[in-house]
Amino acid sequence: MKEYIALSFLLLSLSTAPVYALRCGHVLVSIGDHKTEVRNKCGDPVNIDERLEYLVMGDPSRRLTEPYWVRTPPVGVEVYLSVHVEEWTYNFGPHQFMQLLRFENGLLRDIRSLGYGY
Repeated sequence: MKEYIALSFLLLSLSTAPVYALRCGHVLVSIGDHKTEVRNKCGDPVNIDERLEYLVMGDPSRRLTEPYWVRTPPVGVEVYLSVHVEEWTYNFGPHQFMQLLRFENGLLRDIRSLGYGY
C-alpha cells in the first residue's frame, strides 16, 4: 500500500506544472520566455497594457536580479534604469482562471492568476 501511495504522489508531482509556468493547450510557457514565444504558444491576449517604468539601480526592493552588465553606482550617485513593461491578459473561458503575464523588456517575468474568465 505504501508503494502505491508513493507512486501516486510521484506521478502527481510529475504531471503538475510548476508555479512559475502556464499551460497553454499542451505546451508550457515559463518565466524567462520571450514574448514572441508566448504569443506563438498561447495566441493573442485579450488585452495588452504597456508602460515605461524607471528603477533605481541597486534598489534592494527590486525582486529581480540586475542584469550582468549593470554595475552598482558609486555611493551618492543615483542612476535610473528604464524598463519597458507589458502586461498581457489571457481569458481561457468561464471554467478557468484568467492569467496576467508581465513582460519586462520582452521577457516574461511574472505570471498571476486572476478570477474566472467570461
